[in-house]
This record gives sequence, structure tokens and C-alpha cells, in this order.
Amino acid sequence: MNIRLAATFGALGLPLLVAGPSAALADSQVMRMNSNITEEQVLNAQKGWCNGLLAISKAYATGGFAAANATATKILDQAYGYQYGAVAFKPTLTQQPQTFRSTKAGALAYFVGGNPTYPNDKHGQC
Repeated sequence: MNIRLAATFGALGLPLLVAGPSAALADSQVMRMNSNITEEQVLNAQKGWCNGLLAISKAYATGGFAAANATATKILDQAYGYQYGAVAFKPTLTQQPQTFRSTKAGALAYFVGGNPTYPNDKHGQC
């Protein structure tokens, strides 16, 4: 598998890895960034992750499922890069046959539930 470092990824400040060919990023357009991750970047990523989870929770508490869904969608766009290709996202509390979430819809279901394809992900449960 050809893995390319495509960009420094926004909100979390981590490098974004893109696997294989991507229509959005042709080989001639890919620029190699510094692939060394510093302690500061790790700490910033952890803070960004925590802030994202808190924002989803707050949206649910103040606006219900629809608000949490909208907030989680924005956070997924910023943090995971599904728009660039396949993502190997393995949520902490998942099990077969729903262990990995290679699609944005699967990741969204993990964070807020409400998707019948992922019946074990129930919204409103922490």
C-alpha cells in the first residue's frame, strides 16, 4: 500500500495520511510535509480531541440529536479527512462486525448514533 503524507491536518495539528491513489490528490499535487510529530503536537491533538467531544456533548444537551449530529459532522470533517480517501478509524468501544469505520457515516454513527446500519451505536449514551 502506498501511504503518502498529504497535509498537516487542521484542527488536530496532526499529519494526514492518505492511502493509495486519490482523485482529490493526484500524485503530482502531493507535497511531503515534515512527518516528525512533536510532543506539543500530540498535546494539542489531545486537547482538540477533548474539545471536540465536549462540543458534541454540549450540542446534544442543548439542542438534542440534530444539533449533536451537525456538530459531530463538522468535527469529523476537520479531524479525520474522509474527503481525502479511506480512513482506518477504530473506535474504542466497538466490536465485530462493526469494529472499523472506514466511512464518514460509520464514524458519525459512533459519535452520535441514529444510523440503523450500526445498531450498537445508540445516541444519547455515554
